Amino acid sequence: MKYTFKYNDNLDVDEIIIEHNADSSIIENIHQYLNDHQKSYATLKLLKGDEQYYLKVSDILFFETESAVVYAHTKSDAYECEYRLYELEEKLPSEFIRVSKSSICNTKAVLAISRFLNASGTIRFINSHKEIYVSRKFYNDLKISLEKRNTL
Repeated sequence: MKYTFKYNDNLDVDEIIIEHNADSSIIENIHQYLNDHQKSYATLKLLKGDEQYYLKVSDILFFETESAVVYAHTKSDAYECEYRLYELEEKLPSEFIRVSKSSICNTKAVLAISRFLNASGTIRFINSHKEIYVSRKFYNDLKISLEKRNTL
């Protein structure tokens, strides 16, 4: 595979063009990465009291349903979200995965997972005191997703 980077100061917006002659897993992975990267830097309108906040998706640790309301949790706060969890699953980048019936987790923000005897567990987040429950149904998917992260 060959690739080239060209600087063009006449462009108003950066543009990436990929030319390929056959479908391959490398091309699919690049496409998925670019799509996820774009979604991670998108903003999401969230509510707290009478105020509207526009936060980057990548700043959200997890989404959780409580009493039919979906909350988006950051390191230090929580905001109401207008979407349902199933809608968020379709819109969010692939690093956000379902970890229980009532939660979606940002795997890039996970510090640690602990497992209980019944195969469920808890998730702790980087630079935050917050924790959420991971059900045994989703525990292995979470573990696989964490192992796929770029690690040495």
